[in-house]
Amino acid sequence: MAGVGCFIPPCPRCFLRDSSALADKTDAASIADWALDAMTWTSAKGVLGGYDNHDGTFTINPEGETARVEAAKVLVTTYKLLIDSKF
Repeated sequence: MAGVGCFIPPCPRCFLRDSSALADKTDAASIADWALDAMTWTSAKGVLGGYDNHDGTFTINPEGETARVEAAKVLVTTYKLLIDSKF
């Protein structure tokens, strides 16, 4: 997942379709094709962590609803990545 300075998904320069970022997500197979790049990027960058299954794996529930606090965490974390990238 090595980027080259741009952190806005789905910019193809920022990430490769490397499913290892989703390897610990038990429901990664249910991510829609159109969302896979963004989900991979956000997982690799620590924006999305998932719900702990308490067995070393996580669930991201890609078809579920998002709570306000979860959306806020995504926005704040992404904002920090953009600021730290200094582009």
